[in-house]
Amino acid sequence: MNRDEAKRIADLLSPARLGPYLAASGGDLEVGLRLYAWNLEAGCAFSGALQFLEVVLRNAMDSRLAAHYRRRDWWNEPSLVLADYARRAVDKAESAVRQRGQFVADDIVTELSFGVWVSLLSRRSNYYTQLWWPALRHEFSGYSAQAPAALHNDLSHLCQLRNRVAHCEPIHHRHLTKDFESLLGVLEAISPEAAMCLKRFSRIPEVLDRKAGVLDGSLLPRI
Repeated sequence: MNRDEAKRIADLLSPARLGPYLAASGGDLEVGLRLYAWNLEAGCAFSGALQFLEVVLRNAMDSRLAAHYRRRDWWNEPSLVLADYARRAVDKAESAVRQRGQFVADDIVTELSFGVWVSLLSRRSNYYTQLWWPALRHEFSGYSAQAPAALHNDLSHLCQLRNRVAHCEPIHHRHLTKDFESLLGVLEAISPEAAMCLKRFSRIPEVLDRKAGVLDGSLLPRI
């Protein structure tokens, strides 16, 4: 890419979007564009891994809570007091599913965001007493039953990463190796097989190793 091409691409991306990458690259336009491209590459790699985590997490939690409350729509159990945030999300999900014509509990599980599932592991609405102790602690064997806050903290950071990837925000400044380790750690606590599967097939380690080469121009980014 020559200088004129780089300028045209920069204009298409907009100064506001490219600004953080230029700042991180000392104002060098070509390096800033390479960093932007590598950020896309990293985001794509993490997107698949985070999707895998989200599905495994919500299915594990849903299964455990359905068994505990002995009803498929455990979120409507009268004795369960959900925080306003979660209750609004459930009501919105049920409304959306009903508008499609057929009401299936699995559709509600799919409709709820990653953030809602993570919130159920927090201290809000007395979730430790309602959900963690009687049910969810049995689903995360790798975390101390005495310290669910550590699990919630790890998942909150991963949720933040997921949101940044989904909204095309910079993630290059994060400790992405640690993020990947945290992701694998949560999966390991739920299912060692799931963690091994992701570790075996993820391209995240390769992408992280390629960063220096992409930035100095010796490697082409792979989006």
